Amino acid sequence: MDTSEMCSTRKPLAILGGVLIGFLIADIVIVLVRVPGLLRPSHWSAFGALVASAVMLYIAAGIYFLGFYVVVWIISRILRMRFSPGTVAVITVLGAPAFLLIQDKLQRKMLGSFMSLKEPYFYVPTGIVLAMLVAAMIVLHLALKYSGQPPVWLRRLLDWRSLMGIACAVLLIYGLGMIDPINVLCVFSDEQERMARMESPPGMVEEKAAG
Repeated sequence: MDTSEMCSTRKPLAILGGVLIGFLIADIVIVLVRVPGLLRPSHWSAFGALVASAVMLYIAAGIYFLGFYVVVWIISRILRMRFSPGTVAVITVLGAPAFLLIQDKLQRKMLGSFMSLKEPYFYVPTGIVLAMLVAAMIVLHLALKYSGQPPVWLRRLLDWRSLMGIACAVLLIYGLGMIDPINVLCVFSDEQERMARMESPPGMVEEKAAG
């Protein structure tokens, strides 16, 4: 494997990894803002456990990204689209979250909250979203084909370092810009959060007053 092949292999991995690291950093910041008690020395072990859980969660997300990357790559080869590995990685980081969100919305709207995998109609929303992904890839392919080399600013924007910063900023804005902040990726349970804040569970105050 020569240098150019190694670079072409590393670039998509750098893009996927950069986005995941950006999300991880933002999620840790969100947890610290929501539960400042975790910074106390007595809660460092709990914070370490949360970080370890978040790392495992993002490792799982990385496996999903890699799987989606393979799906996009296969589609591009079937349709004979000459996307570079970096372009396929960018499609992955933009398309994978959208795919999950749209698929879930369609499934709940078309089939309700309770769905059976044995029901053939369960796969209809997934097929619709895949068709939308293929259509978007065709549009992108035609745009790249007739527009020539993308401008320098766009290439820099789609660099893994830029994508890491964008991913971090987007998750921070989403998680901290809400009136009632929530733990976006559910790293810890409500009970763990109350323990970190030294709060009592709902109903305990009433029980103590009654006793």
